[in-house]
Amino acid sequence: MKILIRPWTKADFKSFRLILRDSWRDAYSEFFPVKDQTTYLNEVYNDLELEKMFIDNSTQVFIVSVEEKPCALLRLSQSADKTKFYINSLYVHPEFNGLGIGKQLISFAEEQCLSFGYKEVWLGVIKKNERALNWYIKLGFKFLQEEPFRMGDTVVRHLIGFKSLKSSL
Repeated sequence: MKILIRPWTKADFKSFRLILRDSWRDAYSEFFPVKDQTTYLNEVYNDLELEKMFIDNSTQVFIVSVEEKPCALLRLSQSADKTKFYINSLYVHPEFNGLGIGKQLISFAEEQCLSFGYKEVWLGVIKKNERALNWYIKLGFKFLQEEPFRMGDTVVRHLIGFKSLKSSL
């Protein structure tokens, strides 16, 4: 199986939205109604917002393909004050779960983080998304903060955490 991680292009906007939609329906439907997921997708990830993300120099987006089929996405950014490096989004389409793609994306994100000179990578995870939360904990993330997260009309708890990295250089 050939996995390719590459920077996105404007031609990837549709795949980006489909990966989000299908991943959210798989992981979030117990606590975010589909109506709220759709509203959020259309408000936060419409073509205009994706265009802004595309030209934002502090954000990097990568599309993952298996056998040339887009199957995952990774969005990384640096905080405005350049003190933190974030994994903003990491989604693997449900069809491709269990193939190790998520773990490859975490490793890739850690490499990117270190290449920018950061020693920690930060992310947030929905507290009720126990599958993802437990996976991140297993990978060494520690969660320090709990904040509300709104998707459409629904608000849930969102955990913010980090993982310390060691440079292999």
